[in-house]
Amino acid sequence: MKRLYMMFGLPASGKSSWIKESGLPYISADEIKESYDDYDKGSPQRVHERSVLQAERQFDERIATSNDDFCFDGGGINNNYTARMVQTAKESGWPVVLVHVDTPLAICLERNEARERHVPVDEIISKAVRLQRCLEVLTEQVDHVITESYYTHKHVFFDMDGTLAAYQFLPKSVEGGINFVDGEYFRHAKPVPQMIRHAKNFGPKGGAYDYIKPKFFILSAIPDSTCCDEKREWLARHCPFIPVENQYFIGNKRYKHEMLRNVLHKRKINTKDVLVVDDDHAVLDDLNSIGVHAVHPSMFLCMEN
Repeated sequence: MKRLYMMFGLPASGKSSWIKESGLPYISADEIKESYDDYDKGSPQRVHERSVLQAERQFDERIATSNDDFCFDGGGINNNYTARMVQTAKESGWPVVLVHVDTPLAICLERNEARERHVPVDEIISKAVRLQRCLEVLTEQVDHVITESYYTHKHVFFDMDGTLAAYQFLPKSVEGGINFVDGEYFRHAKPVPQMIRHAKNFGPKGGAYDYIKPKFFILSAIPDSTCCDEKREWLARHCPFIPVENQYFIGNKRYKHEMLRNVLHKRKINTKDVLVVDDDHAVLDDLNSIGVHAVHPSMFLCMEN
């Protein structure tokens, strides 16, 4: 059955690469504008509207006359324009597949900077703001959605307190300190069953990457060596699927990103293959700054396998 593949993603997310790897015929306004005699790499917006109109004419012609699959690279982050194309295709009997190339904004900005053909940074950021809303609308209109993620999540690092274990409010003494030695707080922390269950089951289910099962790690803060022993005992009891050699502890959580960077270097792990789950938003910002995919537990629970 003939299919239309509508590309969706930020500029420099990798849509063109996906199309070329697919081997499908395609229509791209970006390539059309580059064919114009008056095209200027430094100011592609000058011919943008003209190239979009020509791409839409080519689209209408192919929809009306072809019976072969093809791709349309319109970016997708424009509900009115993209919805019109989807409606045209479906009225003509074409099933529509939305291909969401999910690449982080920071990576897109970095790639854009390295390109000869620059998209204005403000335009990329503006699209990023609207991306999720547009994706939800288009998902309701198309027949199927394919998500091609920049991150592979081959290595998943979990925080413990507030993530795999329930967050505890610890009693302070009159001097302001916490008695970790007598309290044995980490040894008796309550597990979060939803997180542990989702962690155990997390990984690809079917498709081309079915053979890749994520490796699980711990990246957690500890106030002293006693707590380290308690946390290892807790993990052996509640998360035996995370081996001891993959458990990393650090004295100050604000240096987690530095420790993780060193761990990845030592174990020769690519940052794009890493997912980190942590409940501290400042820590998440630091982790994302080194190029890994760091998410809050609430987001992790929403992530499909």
